[in-house]
Amino acid sequence: MNRADTKIVDEAKERFTYCEEWETQFRTNYKNDMKFAEGDSYNGWQWTASYVNDRNKEGAPSLTINKVRQHNLQIVNDARQNKPQIRIQPVADGASKEAALVFEGVCRHIEYISDAQTAYDTATYHQVYGGIGYLRIVTEYPDTESFDQEIYIRRVHDPLSVYLDPDIQMYDGSDARYAFIFKNMRPKQFDDKYPKWKGRVGYDVLGADDDWSNKENVRVAEYFRRSDINDALMEMPANLHPDMPQGGMVKRSEITPEWASALDEMKVRSRPIKQPKIEWYKIAGDQIIERGVWPGSYIPIARVVGEETIIDGRLDRKGHTRALMDAQRMYNYWSSSAVEHVALQTKTPWVGPMETFEEFGQYYENANLENRAFLPHKSYDDQNRKLDQPTKVMPPVMPNAYMQGMETAANELLMASGQYQAEMGEPGNERSGTAINARQRQSDNATYHYVDHLSQSIRYLGRQLIDLIPHIYDTPRVLRILGEDGTEKHVKLDPNAKKAIDGDLDHPTDADVGAIFNPNIGKYDVVADIGPAYATKRQEAFSGYLQIMQRSPDLMAKAGDIFFSQSDMPGAEALADRLQKFLPPQILDEKGPDPQVLQLQQQMQTMHQAATQTLQQAGQQVKDLQQQLADKQHESDRKDAEVKLKMAQMHFDQVQATTTARFNQQLEEYKAQTARMAAAAAADPAMMKVLLRELGSHVVQMPIVPLMKEHAVSDQEMQPEPETTTTNGKGQAA
Repeated sequence: MNRADTKIVDEAKERFTYCEEWETQFRTNYKNDMKFAEGDSYNGWQWTASYVNDRNKEGAPSLTINKVRQHNLQIVNDARQNKPQIRIQPVADGASKEAALVFEGVCRHIEYISDAQTAYDTATYHQVYGGIGYLRIVTEYPDTESFDQEIYIRRVHDPLSVYLDPDIQMYDGSDARYAFIFKNMRPKQFDDKYPKWKGRVGYDVLGADDDWSNKENVRVAEYFRRSDINDALMEMPANLHPDMPQGGMVKRSEITPEWASALDEMKVRSRPIKQPKIEWYKIAGDQIIERGVWPGSYIPIARVVGEETIIDGRLDRKGHTRALMDAQRMYNYWSSSAVEHVALQTKTPWVGPMETFEEFGQYYENANLENRAFLPHKSYDDQNRKLDQPTKVMPPVMPNAYMQGMETAANELLMASGQYQAEMGEPGNERSGTAINARQRQSDNATYHYVDHLSQSIRYLGRQLIDLIPHIYDTPRVLRILGEDGTEKHVKLDPNAKKAIDGDLDHPTDADVGAIFNPNIGKYDVVADIGPAYATKRQEAFSGYLQIMQRSPDLMAKAGDIFFSQSDMPGAEALADRLQKFLPPQILDEKGPDPQVLQLQQQMQTMHQAATQTLQQAGQQVKDLQQQLADKQHESDRKDAEVKLKMAQMHFDQVQATTTARFNQQLEEYKAQTARMAAAAAADPAMMKVLLRELGSHVVQMPIVPLMKEHAVSDQEMQPEPETTTTNGKGQAA
């Protein structure tokens, strides 16, 4: 290994030692909290080993009635239903709302292909149970047939495998200067994956107590380190050169040295800046086995913290478990003691004179097993003395002290968690929606910081994605984006486009691609919107619409399509589409037809009515002839009527066929003319006049231009002649 690599490995070991010392106590507490929260009857993690041994020697039970887990799951499962969502807002430099929506769609696409919800759930679980969870971003090739990489959000299944810079000041860790992610591999597994390094990786790097590598495992470390590169921000004069940016700001590193010198001579405004550079190394033992430069500006790790404090210079992190531990121990102790007390009491025996049991003992011995009609007893002994009747001893009773102790411990669990019986699922006295929401907010107030910290982490994750997307999606490609409701759209990503967004996403024109998107243009900010998932919002919207429709049934004719679009019942979407077709244009906020087109529609309707009337008249003639045929008494008249009937029937069929063919032909011509008029109006408004004249000639069955000229001449002749005036030599009217 060369000197530069040795220096990097030594730096990594030094920083790791610092991280380990800083987090030693927290990691011990984390393990204890996680084990306690997952305690059950098999592992006994909610009891100390020495206390359980003492109770076992005495034959006393050590019960685990784990209530902590349910209190934790109340928070975790609420977070599952109210996932923070990445929202992107335009800020400056050519950013637009439409481009921000595309950015959001790309982020949802990344979340979808990553199964990011699993990563969020895992981080939330560790945050609530132990005090911290982590998310990470990676870039990978999606398959073996492409050079285009994809961005993925991955879960960290063991938070103790991550070490982050202890000197961070930002809560989200965005200012971290280094980080580690460790993975233990069996030596054979390591040799199979990295055959080049087989036998070349050393062990016991830092001595016998080294936690970096050991004889049984090779501990592979991903080491991220951030360094700042000196740069300068320079003001670019407008119209300096066609090949140079026109105005605005430019970084010295983005232009040639010649242009940088020219700008220095022009004494443009400038200031020094530092550009972050993220280096990545994979270290096994004392060797760097892989390396690279991370394309983003942040170390691709986001932490999800429960509660974090620094007291007397020492770090402490904790989740929801820590505050419940003592109350849970009390509950387990009182439960175990109550069972122990009752178990040590005798069963309920019969008490009575010996003479009775000597003579009738078989009846009393099995009285609790057999359903006997009577139990005999002896009334007098041999000296004729009266004997008492056998009776049963009172059954074992659990002392009130144990019951009160269990009740006290349960109440203390509720008080420590801030989640009372109503929040844990028991019905309360609330009846109105407002009262129920107020009750729910009481629980949220006690545990809301967990969801809020998760939203901060996802917000930081969104900032990383905005920073990373232009670097990874750096070649022209068609990209699928997802809307909030899961609908798919496609955009063409082009880093060389002149605008951030060009086109209309909702109206694709070229191979289903609705817009061209350039992620390099504009500045954007990220917010994390906490709330129910889109499916939940949709169900709530349907319930709200249903109440409105029940109160105002007339709205169904105007908004029925919106109502059924929020329904999950089978066929709801088809029904919504059908209802929308019956809505007038003004309700759909669409422009009505062109007046000329509307006039042509009316003419077609008049022609259709005339054809229908003709058919009706022919049909009436057929009916009259049929009636005449029925009235004829003589054979000759009947035959004559039959001939007339056949001729009328043939005439009717001919009229019907001719009328139908003519109407269909005119309908097709009308559709073609309408399409031509719409296309012409869009391309050349003047062409519209020509088409209207041609269409008018077709309607009146003669050239319309000569008619227009004759009308123009007639209009001119009907105009009164203008009065004539004379002027004098000075140009003034006489």
